[in-house]
Amino acid sequence: MIQEQLRKKLERQFKKYPDCVFPEDVSKMLHLGINTVYHMLKGNLISCYLVTNKYHVAKQDVIDFVLASGYTECISPTDQRKEIQKYCAKPRTASEISSILGISNQYCRKVLLAPMCREKMLESYVSSGNDRYKGVVLYQCKKQKSERGSKK
Repeated sequence: MIQEQLRKKLERQFKKYPDCVFPEDVSKMLHLGINTVYHMLKGNLISCYLVTNKYHVAKQDVIDFVLASGYTECISPTDQRKEIQKYCAKPRTASEISSILGISNQYCRKVLLAPMCREKMLESYVSSGNDRYKGVVLYQCKKQKSERGSKK
């Protein structure tokens, strides 16, 4: 879909929202949790203004984020996390993960990988081996502890 067509589609979709929205509205617009939206605002993924300790976001900035991140052309963040877990059985870079999901590298790192590491779904580390990944941050699923059989 051409950028301009996609922009018009998003403007129609978000028509019911005022020109200036709050994090709760952004959460509804993007179908994301409120904490994820706050992380995105604090991380400057979406332009915003802090007025009297309250975030104000221009509706156009939400649309710009959607267009820039490729967010609409991919699966939901929950499904993306599941895909990441499948794909990260072996160590992977953020660039590899973002390209397989078809999303921007910044969106992948800040909205998906960082929270997954905080929630201990993934582990990240800097590779020190002599392979092509030397000095690169790699992400891998945490290994599940195998259950031991009961003794008889």
